[in-house]
Amino acid sequence: MEKTKVLHIVGSLNLGGAETMIMNIFRNIDRSRFRFDFYLSGNSGGFYEEEVLLLGGRIINVGRRKKHPVKYSIELFKLIRKEKYDVIQIHATDAMDGLPAFISWLAGAKKICLFSHNTRGQSMRRQKIMRAMFMPFVTHPQACSDMAAEWMFGKRANKTKTIPLPINCDLCVYDQEFREKERLRLGLTGKKVVGHIGRFQTQKNHEQLIDIFDELIKKDSGYRLVLIGAGNLEESIRKKVKKLEIEEYVLFMGQVDKACRMLSIFDVFLLPSLYEGFPTVLLEAQANGLESVVSSTITPSIALTDLVHFVKLDDSASHWADQLIEYTCERHDTEKFNMLIAKDYSAPSVAAKFSNIYLGD
Repeated sequence: MEKTKVLHIVGSLNLGGAETMIMNIFRNIDRSRFRFDFYLSGNSGGFYEEEVLLLGGRIINVGRRKKHPVKYSIELFKLIRKEKYDVIQIHATDAMDGLPAFISWLAGAKKICLFSHNTRGQSMRRQKIMRAMFMPFVTHPQACSDMAAEWMFGKRANKTKTIPLPINCDLCVYDQEFREKERLRLGLTGKKVVGHIGRFQTQKNHEQLIDIFDELIKKDSGYRLVLIGAGNLEESIRKKVKKLEIEEYVLFMGQVDKACRMLSIFDVFLLPSLYEGFPTVLLEAQANGLESVVSSTITPSIALTDLVHFVKLDDSASHWADQLIEYTCERHDTEKFNMLIAKDYSAPSVAAKFSNIYLGD
């Protein structure tokens, strides 16, 4: 049987929400029926490159779109014309990411899917211009939440298919043995651990995160902060930590494979993002039974349990710290929470939704 050919258009294959979603779908979709190719806008395949190749995927990279927009567009057009993909799947964090939809249409693609991963990006004026230019060429609008649909597609939001972001609930299960071993290895035994998983980029708001933690250890020096992720702002955050003289309290771990396992070593999760689409890390934290203190800019629909606590970004660092102290506690009935999240957000069930879209009319 001839496979359905799907071209995923994404920035890179590094550890991030969109990339993790793609990989969860790729791992769980019937690969005897689908072929996944990846057209990247980064400088390399990224963290998941080796796994993509092992799963039978193909990676095409012509360099960064921002630096070489003409080359990027021409090569994409030629690729689609040559391969005659059944589906173009674009992963978008900004309306400018709709440019590949126009190129795909020019190249003759019939099914052009665009998944909105965000609820904010560049200026709204620029957003509206790009939306008007490119979104009409999207045949199958998709989004991770109602807010993400409205931001990306505007008046077409009511025609957008909202698809939950998949997570590997088995990896998210709270693991007491792993917790004790890993905390011993990292020198965290007997400490109260604030955890954060996210790229070092403006959206994740590490500047305010560090201010909050600095205030927290003034109230209770028994806390430690574990930061998992990488990005172009990491060095500036390291400098801030050094300037505040709190280096002994902060652990930078870089990119970690199967990072959601690390949720088990945390006592509370902190996510003061400036904006988010539908952050899978908060699904994972809930599946782990972990309390989370997050910014009120994040879509409220992410709170599928009473473990998520929203705080305004303009509230004081002291107030945020008090919230972290209040919600630092031992795990709840973790099995119950894991089963609740798995019902709708497990990777196999979400992969089946994409399979139906790719094979349907």
